[in-house]
Formats: sequence, structure tokens, C-alpha cells
Amino acid sequence: MSGTTRTRRPVVRYVLGGLLLAVLIGAVISGFASGAPDGLESAVLKTQCQDASDPQICLTDAAGDAAYTGAPSGLADYEVGWLSGIVGVMACFAIGGGLLLLLGRDREKKSTP
Repeated sequence: MSGTTRTRRPVVRYVLGGLLLAVLIGAVISGFASGAPDGLESAVLKTQCQDASDPQICLTDAAGDAAYTGAPSGLADYEVGWLSGIVGVMACFAIGGGLLLLLGRDREKKSTP
């Protein structure tokens, strides 16, 4: 067994353990997310929609078309909070892992004579 295989196993265990912990935290903590409007929505409600007969319709009109409409149903407005937490953690992990792989390849190329 080579030295890199021995040193890689603990790293993989830590990464997988960290991922599992992050997914659990994302699933549990996102269930406690506030249903109150975020800062931008709150500002629009206090300024633009203050005198509107139906502030929610005014807020929807003020938002205009969504920049990204490809979110699965329920994830766009965090209707399924725990699932949104898991998807967010997994997306961050995938992006971070991809960047680490790219950076690792660049280092390997630079270190080979």
C-alpha cells in the first residue's frame, strides 16, 4: 500500500464526515428560518408598497420577473426549508470540491518537471 493511499483515507473520512454534518445542520437549521420578509422585501414594503391596498401583490409586481426561474417547485421561495438547506449544502460542496480538484491539477502540472 502506498503512502498516498494511507494519507488519503483519513482525509476522505473527514470530508465525508464534514459533508454529513453539514447536510444534517442544513436540514435542521433551515427548518427554523424566518418567514418574515428579508431586508430587500422589507424595504420595498416600507417604501413602495406602504400605501398599497394589498402589499403582497405590490411586492410581487415590484419584484418583476425572476432572474432565475429554473428552481424546482418549492425551492424558489424556500417552501420546503429542509430540502433547500440540503440542496444548498450539496451545491456548495460540489462547487468547492470542483475548485479543489482544479487547483490540485494545476499544482500537479506545475510540480512535474
